[in-house]
Amino acid sequence: MVRGLWPDMALQAGAASLRLTTRLKPQGPVRTYGPYGLAPGASRLDLRATGRLFRVRFSGQVAPTGGRIGRPVFDVVPTGSR
Repeated sequence: MVRGLWPDMALQAGAASLRLTTRLKPQGPVRTYGPYGLAPGASRLDLRATGRLFRVRFSGQVAPTGGRIGRPVFDVVPTGSR
């Protein structure tokens, strides 16, 4: 389970968003979480998403949007499901 994100974004201009897509198995059904807003200067994003395989997408919605995405750090814990 993903419980949060510490984004590593520099020179961010405009709001960005984060969308997570998860699966429990490689050929299993897809579940989408978000979009979650990332304001310039945000230090942490609280969220809750479950799965074993994750796809992360950052995007911008307004003009101008730009910045540098570094190495985001996710707060992940096991759920106990097999």
